[in-house]
Amino acid sequence: MLHRLRNWLRPRLADGCWYPAFRKSVGRINARFSLRHKFKRWLAAGEVEAPKGASELYQLVLLVVATGWVILLTHPLLPVLAAPLMQIAGAGIATYFIIELFVFSLDWIFVAELPLESYRRSLATFLVSLAEIAFLFFILLSLGNCIEQASHPLLVAYTNLAAMAGLRLVSVADTTVCIVAAHFQRLLAAILMLIIVASLVGAVIRQEKGDEKIGSQT
Repeated sequence: MLHRLRNWLRPRLADGCWYPAFRKSVGRINARFSLRHKFKRWLAAGEVEAPKGASELYQLVLLVVATGWVILLTHPLLPVLAAPLMQIAGAGIATYFIIELFVFSLDWIFVAELPLESYRRSLATFLVSLAEIAFLFFILLSLGNCIEQASHPLLVAYTNLAAMAGLRLVSVADTTVCIVAAHFQRLLAAILMLIIVASLVGAVIRQEKGDEKIGSQT
């Protein structure tokens, strides 16, 4: 019995147990549901890779829109944004882009196979992603009445960014939804900070190898 079980398990575990399925799932979700991925495929126009600036343009547009949204949240001339349906729609849109960034980060870590061409570009990309997440979570928490806005929205959003950089939980209302959102924000911040640290470590290693190569040639 155990012999048969072993023979049955061996070929099925040759490539791994849960990891291959996890990796394939992340790749499929990113390919099917990510606007970032679809935008890059559209710009690629049949080529293997999209232009290097595709992700940067997408990031820039998202950051500008999120910043404008933060400013407009308390704008007295736009009461339509305070309507319940608009708040629900806004929370849904913010949630989508938060999850998209989360899946993109997982895809970058576990799925992407192309070699890293520039650690500086990757570092800058994920620093911008950190700011995007802070602003998007601020929008989500504001629309969900999870945080109080005692000062200007941009200042509160900056405070949220500082909390993310320090991997601290933001102060939210004592409701299940708000608490879960705050913990998810810290989880995503931890993933982004891990990628940033890995990029810096990779830069140091690459520099050391370059110095060793130069030294061996002299």
